[in-house]
Amino acid sequence: MELKIQDLRIGNYIETENGIDEVRGVFNRNCFKDVFLVKNEDTEIEKVKPIPITEEWLLRLGFEKIGNNFDKDNVILWRNLKTNNLIFDRKLKVDIKYIHELQNLFHSLSGNELEMKE
Repeated sequence: MELKIQDLRIGNYIETENGIDEVRGVFNRNCFKDVFLVKNEDTEIEKVKPIPITEEWLLRLGFEKIGNNFDKDNVILWRNLKTNNLIFDRKLKVDIKYIHELQNLFHSLSGNELEMKE
């Protein structure tokens, strides 16, 4: 997946050349490059990757595993057995593949941030 700057919010977790990091700010340095702030350094969008959702990540973000599903604050994710992606809503079939997508959806639904537990 190619990340787009408009898909990211401050606080989203992403993978950089130096490992996992958190977006600290988003700005346009010039007409051609979208950049954002990671650990007080400018990073171009082309140099980062989205983080795939794994069970380990869900547990680190505070979700509880119930069978093949995950729950946090009544936000329930179902495992799509065909694609192995997570589905937020069985009727709408919103497939979620990456941590930043989950963070954005969770914030939209609950008003709360998903924060990593160490």
